[in-house]
Amino acid sequence: MSDRDRLRPAAGILLRRARSPEGVYLVERRPELAFFGGYHAFPGGVVESEDERVPIAGGPSPLAAAAARGEPAIEPRWIAAAARELFEETGILVARGVRGGRVPDAGERAAARDRIVSGALGFGDFLAGAGLAVDAERIAPLCRMITPPFSPARYDTAFFVVDLLSAEEPSVLEAELTRGAFVSARDALASWRAGDLLLVPPAVILLRLLAEARAAETSHDDVTRRFLDSARRLSDQYARGKIHQVYFSPGIQIVSLLTSTHPPANHTNAYFIGEETVFIVDPGTDGPEEQEKLFEAIEDVTAQGRRFAAILLTHHHPDHVGAVPAVAARLGLAVWAHRETARALDGRIAVARALEDEEAIPLGASPDGRADWALAVFHTPGHAPGHLAFRESRYGALVVGDLVSTVSTIVISPPEGHMATYLASLRRLRALPGATLYPAHGPAKRDSRAVLDAYLEHRARREEKVLAALGDDFRPLDEVLARAYDDAAPAPRALARRSLLAGLEKLVEEGRAEERGGSYRKML
Repeated sequence: MSDRDRLRPAAGILLRRARSPEGVYLVERRPELAFFGGYHAFPGGVVESEDERVPIAGGPSPLAAAAARGEPAIEPRWIAAAARELFEETGILVARGVRGGRVPDAGERAAARDRIVSGALGFGDFLAGAGLAVDAERIAPLCRMITPPFSPARYDTAFFVVDLLSAEEPSVLEAELTRGAFVSARDALASWRAGDLLLVPPAVILLRLLAEARAAETSHDDVTRRFLDSARRLSDQYARGKIHQVYFSPGIQIVSLLTSTHPPANHTNAYFIGEETVFIVDPGTDGPEEQEKLFEAIEDVTAQGRRFAAILLTHHHPDHVGAVPAVAARLGLAVWAHRETARALDGRIAVARALEDEEAIPLGASPDGRADWALAVFHTPGHAPGHLAFRESRYGALVVGDLVSTVSTIVISPPEGHMATYLASLRRLRALPGATLYPAHGPAKRDSRAVLDAYLEHRARREEKVLAALGDDFRPLDEVLARAYDDAAPAPRALARRSLLAGLEKLVEEGRAEERGGSYRKML
């Protein structure tokens, strides 16, 4: 199965007031939702099977626009999904009468919307029954973006622009959304930089392009033209492999790179932290093609007049340091890391500065212009002796390296891995105020405390299983493994064995288990 076959098609809609190119409609997703809960986004959602049957009118021109640019054509189901999601989430019905049909009045639309959202009526059935079809001429293709590979859930999203008619006014239902409002791109980004608004990464990208178009042009048509051109140009570059400009919070860009790491992850996140002064964290890829993508991302930063200051390392593992020599040589940057990491890299990578626990690295002004922005250093051993995490002072965001992953668990492998020390490091970061958490593997998460709580709970449950797998007589490690990790997938069995050993060593240290010749029993 190809990467494209695993992608879920989705549609996103930039809803604008007529003749007002700078304002777009943002909806806030309910905080309890697993996918981007609490974030603001454009209306939209995944393409459903029913979208294949939705009637569409308005001619082929919107569908042919993408093909004319040499991109994969936007299929009718994307148009249908955009219309359906827009109606469900905002009440805006982009449809026209066919076969003598008429657009229903406000009361009829509200009743139909309720039935569609509840699942009692299909959107296509509603349109067909009313003699309507989606008005494709009002749904203008903007661009397509594919979720970067750091995420286990990936989408091929077609974005569209829809201009409201004068009598139309959107309103959200509270099933998945809490509110919606029109806001200018400039104001939305200012609220995001101030920490008052969470934005999904594609919204950050498109709002920046829209704000730049508005700053350069004055008329509605010129702003729209510049915005469309820049969005399509950037999505073309993404389709060719350019690294996405992904931000979950201001001042920290995720640069996801293909590495030789432990499955199910296959990428390691490097990070650019800072505005005028930028630090690179964990440039880990050793592949020439991936390194070229990294250097392209670096050139994009320097083209903005920003300056790279140093390379920061969370720890010494190969998937975190693979590109360090190339980046250091090309940019003339020094490497900063913990002294234990320097010792592990001795003879391969020179560490110029030993970072100390709780020291602060100055970052200059924060994204919203506040002075004395800094990056606090936390020594968080357990996965590796010199492991560091970083916390920026303006928004509290945590860059945690391999302390946690948002796609799997973390392997604690003795002798350099130590379970009790690792759990203490988790608890230390759990005591900090909750904020966005940036792992080395997987997407960022809004609530660091929830992620750390889940990790601590998982380790506690695993320890209970290990204790239950021990008997009064000594049992070999592999027998304990079969009992305690019966829920582990076969592929990472060797990794589970290392983590089991770390857990058993902890129990021995605490006097709750005894080891003899590589076999273990429960202490009475």
